[in-house]
Amino acid sequence: MKSVRRRLPGLVELHRIAALAMRELGITTKLGRPEIFLLRRKEMEALAAHFFRRPEQHANVLAFEADDFPHPAPRGQKFLGQIYLNQDLSNRSELLIHGLLHLLGYRHGRARDMIRMQRREKELRRLINDQ
Repeated sequence: MKSVRRRLPGLVELHRIAALAMRELGITTKLGRPEIFLLRRKEMEALAAHFFRRPEQHANVLAFEADDFPHPAPRGQKFLGQIYLNQDLSNRSELLIHGLLHLLGYRHGRARDMIRMQRREKELRRLINDQ
C-alpha cells in the first residue's frame, strides 16, 4: 500500500488562505494584509520567550498587531500585523486562521471569548477545506 503524503501549504498558499478568510469575514485589504513567516520550533520558542517571557510554553503561532510590532511597509501597502507559524507542524492553515483572528481582535482569555473564537475558526476551516 502506497502512503499518501499531503503537501504542506507554503507561504504563497498561506497568503491565499489569509485573503480568503479576510474576504469571508468582510475585511478589506484596505485595512492591511498580514505578513506571514514560517519558523522552526526553536526559533518560535526564542521569539515567544523574548516577547512573552514564557519559555516553558510551546508557541505554534504568534501574532503581533501592526501597532505592537512596528514594521516599515513598502510604499502603498499597509500591514495588518505579523503572524509567525511553526513550520514543523502540519496544521499551518489552522494556525494561520488562529493568528489572523488575533490580529482582528479575537481573544480567548475568557470562556465566552474562547467559544466565539473557536466558532469562527471552525467556520473558516470549513470554508478553506471546501476550496
